[in-house]
Amino acid sequence: MCLHAILLILCLELSFILSYATIWPGCSCVTYDSQHRSEGEFHSPNYPDNYPPNLNCILYTFKGEVDEIVEISFRVFDIRTKSPNKCLDGETADYLRLYLDLDRPEVNERTEFTSVICGNMTMIQKDYYSSGRIIMMEFHSGNGAQKNVGFRGRFRFLAADQYKQDCMKVIGPECRYICNSTVTKTGKFFSQGYPQNYKSKTQCHYVFRGTPRERVHIKFKNIQLGHAPGSCHVGQNDKIIIHDGPNKQSSVIKELCNDGNNIEFESSLQDMYVHFNSSGFQPKKGFTAHFEFLPRENTTTPSTDTDLSTNTQPGSTTSGSKESCNHNFSSFLQKEGTNCTTINSILYPKPQKCTYSFSGSGKEKVQLNFTDFHLKNPLSRCDDKAELFASGEDEAFGTYCRSNQGDGISLAMSHNNKLEVQFTSATESDMNIKKTFCFHYKFRTDNGLKCENGDALNNTECGCEFRSERAANGTFSSPNYPGNYPKQTECHYRFYGRPKERVRITFKSFDLEGVANSCKDPAIMADYVEFSDFIPPDKARIAKCGSRPEDKPDPVMSDHQFFRMMFKSNEDDFYGTGFEATYEFISSDASSDELKNTGVLCKSRVYYLFIPALAAFVLLKNL
Repeated sequence: MCLHAILLILCLELSFILSYATIWPGCSCVTYDSQHRSEGEFHSPNYPDNYPPNLNCILYTFKGEVDEIVEISFRVFDIRTKSPNKCLDGETADYLRLYLDLDRPEVNERTEFTSVICGNMTMIQKDYYSSGRIIMMEFHSGNGAQKNVGFRGRFRFLAADQYKQDCMKVIGPECRYICNSTVTKTGKFFSQGYPQNYKSKTQCHYVFRGTPRERVHIKFKNIQLGHAPGSCHVGQNDKIIIHDGPNKQSSVIKELCNDGNNIEFESSLQDMYVHFNSSGFQPKKGFTAHFEFLPRENTTTPSTDTDLSTNTQPGSTTSGSKESCNHNFSSFLQKEGTNCTTINSILYPKPQKCTYSFSGSGKEKVQLNFTDFHLKNPLSRCDDKAELFASGEDEAFGTYCRSNQGDGISLAMSHNNKLEVQFTSATESDMNIKKTFCFHYKFRTDNGLKCENGDALNNTECGCEFRSERAANGTFSSPNYPGNYPKQTECHYRFYGRPKERVRITFKSFDLEGVANSCKDPAIMADYVEFSDFIPPDKARIAKCGSRPEDKPDPVMSDHQFFRMMFKSNEDDFYGTGFEATYEFISSDASSDELKNTGVLCKSRVYYLFIPALAAFVLLKNL
């Protein structure tokens, strides 16, 4: 290290120097100053050749102005290591120490470093940021032959103001911000320390307060959180919880624990509460977001344009002229309604296009039921169609173009509280043909779940609760069943039996996107259901997915009186119709033969692994 006893080392300000000047015996220094260049490259000695051994200390200093922060990005990283967790292990250790929280361009033996890194690009974080205007890096190489090229990266000095919170910090040790519409109608907010990694085991609270005639709209432009595969709701994931109201007791709109971009939410009334919780998982960059207080009138005023002959039932918000065809539907005006559009070939012989925009609030999602769908399409083509678009996306996640032929109902559901439907008639109408397009819409807060003889979990994003005291059996389903389930949705089904009761789940239908036996493989990104005998997370769980008949799970039996099932869909655009299942509370005194006759899945159950070895042997022997 560039230290001599407890002497202070100050890197010489050599204004973008690219040579290494010895300051103390065995220590060299290189400095980059924003007064001379706002960005550039840095690299290890001898790069792109292997760096030399026995480098006791090379200090890299990046110094910005008082209103700047520093960003360094590694493009190449190759430092010898036995393990990424043992960078400082032994005299042969090669490593790079990072100091990201300095007030001055100096270090001594008591200076705390932020992190130490070694290995390759797959083992490290790519980008690092300073909390102030200084970053220092300390590079060491041990003895022995070197076969590694070291590192190469870029640095930039950035304006610190672009990461300034536009909400007011509440005085005190707690991380809490108040965003009041009487102060500003729009602005930015960030995770604590952004763009630096947030600290482990911390919390931050953001309260948005509008006037009675306003709603809160927030958009997460980028989210990077530390998380493990599985549930957002249980476990030690870092997460963002959005509440539709002024505090944590308000209903949950969504829990976010995965990375993502451009994710939007809107409150039902004037307040919104956002809670960010870092549980101790590997911290990452966090989030950057934008908020805006919208006049409630702007979110509910329907368009006055229409193009085609329209027959609306109570609940729709359409009106029109012959110039265009745009319809707005708002949950503030009406929670459900019906709309029918007919292309009259005499009045409208040329191709037409209609846009239907749906705006819900809070945790609402839009469910469409296509009740009448008579279009002119050749069997092999889809010229006349209705396409579904999620908020902010250019690619349709659903397309409907076939006429009804007595085959029942088509259900569709939005991914959040916004939906746009584009109805296109790309062909000219024949004189004797009318094209009809009808749907019933409904803004739902229950995700379209079936919870027969149970209750919806209103204060969470999605779920059902069933108790033996209320009913011994019933039926439940995935969101929007029998239509396709929405993406990025997590639902929990909780079953509470009486003492000496067990829970049996039998699937009537099962269609989840994924590859059986690889349901939780991150490379597959399957949608799946998962079972557990415990409310908190446990490693002994089994997951099921797939769409083939043989993928449908056998009946599942709990070990005890409580059972939990989770449904989780990922963020890609491949869906299934989900599942419909029955549940039944059964006495645990039932005979073994009786349980076997029900087809209960008792063999190869992963969640038996917690049983001690002897008990497990006896259990398997008796099967």
